Amino acid sequence: MSGSLRQRQKDERRLRMIHAALELFDEYGFPEVAVADIAERIGMSYRTIYRYFPSKEDVLLGLVIEGNHAFLERVGDRLGERPLLVTFADAMTEVLEELSERVGEDAIRTTSEQIDRVESVRARALLHSADMLDRLAALVERHPAYGPERDSEIHLAVRVFGAVSAEAQRRWRSAPLAGRSLAGEFRAVMAGLPAVLPDAPEAAN
Repeated sequence: MSGSLRQRQKDERRLRMIHAALELFDEYGFPEVAVADIAERIGMSYRTIYRYFPSKEDVLLGLVIEGNHAFLERVGDRLGERPLLVTFADAMTEVLEELSERVGEDAIRTTSEQIDRVESVRARALLHSADMLDRLAALVERHPAYGPERDSEIHLAVRVFGAVSAEAQRRWRSAPLAGRSLAGEFRAVMAGLPAVLPDAPEAAN
């Protein structure tokens, strides 16, 4: 069996676990669902679930972790080609579009809603987000196109991207179910940045 086929099968199995978990969390509530319940829903042993996820919290955060990993990979492939913030935004919207195509926008929304409902998982999601931004800054700093003299630019771009991400998610969560996708909200927030800062202030002498 080729490596790519084996990986596709692993990815499909992983997504089945995530979908089953989301259905159960939505039906019964996160605290009432055990890993064994997820396994039973898809006809697997609970040991198989644990080979992919250390805990049911990690199953719920599976799409978040996968999206962050794909985002960092894509940014790493494109650094130095365009302005940093544009590179970050393009990479994130593409990853979200691909994720939506694979798992459905409803699954992404259900994941977000379930994370919001469970304080312990919400706290872990915030840690994952902070860690991703730290890794993003470190990734850029290591790239030969950027040196120590651009450190301030790097960290500013990362912080602005974090703010764009938070605002896009806020708008998306408050939108009706038939509204725009999360990727669409990222685009809308990015498009609105020139209106927030139409003219760059002159540097102080």
